[in-house]
Amino acid sequence: MIDLVFYEESAGKKYIHVMQSPKKIQHGIKSITRRQLNALGEFARNHKGGIPRENFDRFLNDKAQRNRFLDSLMGDTAWIETLKAEAEKVGARIHILNLAVDWDRSHNEAAMAGGPQTKASHNVLKVDGSYLSVRCGKIAETFVLVNWLQDGQSYSEAVEWGLTQGLQKTLPRESFAVGEQCPNLNYELEEDPMCVVETTGCSFDGLPQACYVSWNDAKRTSDLLWQDNFGFSDVWFLFRKFL
Repeated sequence: MIDLVFYEESAGKKYIHVMQSPKKIQHGIKSITRRQLNALGEFARNHKGGIPRENFDRFLNDKAQRNRFLDSLMGDTAWIETLKAEAEKVGARIHILNLAVDWDRSHNEAAMAGGPQTKASHNVLKVDGSYLSVRCGKIAETFVLVNWLQDGQSYSEAVEWGLTQGLQKTLPRESFAVGEQCPNLNYELEEDPMCVVETTGCSFDGLPQACYVSWNDAKRTSDLLWQDNFGFSDVWFLFRKFL
């Protein structure tokens, strides 16, 4: 077994390092397998800037989140049932997707692929420079769609709930990938019309907005919308599984 050790590196940020150690560190240590170590290596590569102190402390103090993290490293599906139960408590439901996102494709090309009926005048094609990502190539990941069944949920509260569950925010290219790779998602979920919105958001015309893909029968459209307008029951908020 290998010990996972959390400790402070510098500049008030927490870094994650993995090492073999016969000693038990007093705070923040978990036993993991070699396979988990490989996953942690990928995690570390995606978080080169370190983890802010408050996020690190919240992670250590949240037993449920730590367990979901370790479950995800093992490829365990138990995290799905746990997340479903947490969603039900707040009147929500989840849907799991496994997709490969092409980060080398331009924002606008991805928007058109996700929503073939997107018009050249749509504002979604004007915010390419508003979203920054250091990712490249095609990356296969697991995504979680969250939907509030009855009265919907506000954008900010939906994002906050996802983060408290250990999920990660998504970017427009990821929502566009859902549109492109899941053209019949509205039929699969038996919800038409519907939309999938990324959970990072941007500012456009001085307002907080977000990119989304909408389904209406066989039509799919990408566009940009004021975040306050996503508080309806036909909206599915897109998150990335931790790791």
